[in-house]
Amino acid sequence: MLRWFARVVSRVAGGLVLAGAGPVVAEPSTDPPRWAEARPGAALRRPADHDLAASDVRSGELMSLGRLLPRAQSACGGVEYIGTDPDLATQVYRVKFLQPGGRVCWADLDARTGRVLAVRR
Repeated sequence: MLRWFARVVSRVAGGLVLAGAGPVVAEPSTDPPRWAEARPGAALRRPADHDLAASDVRSGELMSLGRLLPRAQSACGGVEYIGTDPDLATQVYRVKFLQPGGRVCWADLDARTGRVLAVRR
């Protein structure tokens, strides 16, 4: 990171010295990201958890969130859906609901079977 910053600063400073040379644009780094070194030929962008979950839903390995939300809502008694945190390592969705009175309820659901694993209020 410091090497990249030093290159940018030196190019900008050099451009300021040259009068009338036009704007100086830093060249992007050609160094591959660290995670790509472990997997030669990897894509430029590491897939996020939600991208991996979406591909697993399309393949039928995991249930869609639309099928799981009613189960979580009935278990929590929640009125308003707040959000979901997928954990692909364990294939568990943590779903959050806002209950009457402003309390938050979390429900953990097995993404393969749809079974409610835990409810925390």
